[in-house]
Amino acid sequence: MGRSVMVRLRVLALVGPLVFYVLMWCVTLSWVEILPNPVAVQWGSTGVTNTNSLVSFYGLFAAGVVVPGAVGFLATITSDRGARRVCTGLAVMLSVVLSGMPMVIVSGQRHLPDASASSVHLAAMGIVAAIGVGLGIAAGYLVDPAVAGDEKSEETLKSRYRLQWRSGQ
Repeated sequence: MGRSVMVRLRVLALVGPLVFYVLMWCVTLSWVEILPNPVAVQWGSTGVTNTNSLVSFYGLFAAGVVVPGAVGFLATITSDRGARRVCTGLAVMLSVVLSGMPMVIVSGQRHLPDASASSVHLAAMGIVAAIGVGLGIAAGYLVDPAVAGDEKSEETLKSRYRLQWRSGQ
């Protein structure tokens, strides 16, 4: 695997998700003065069914960076090309979804006197999920060495299978 692919892999699997997550966390943290305390985090058919304090909400939000970080790290240490692509895409998707959902949750509660008056924005959550999946697919695609111009995937796979067949594996 060439140097350009490794740089691209590290940026897409580790740096990109971390920067995106921190950016979303800072945006929602800038709203702390205009959010009710506690904030609504769960809704049912009758309205708000669960609330959390701002401290626990932001603590859980910050702890969520561990999951995309771990998956991104896994992408950099695995040797299988398919696993690298999947882990990179998953790290990007998880960072977008795990940072976008809390942002959607608190964006509807800005300037409200009480969390019980809030409502959930399902369309916005669906958009965040779709953006996360789309960016994850794009990141997984961009990590492929053939896209980076390092090698031709099909020729590499054919030669690998020929060698395995000849060696009896």
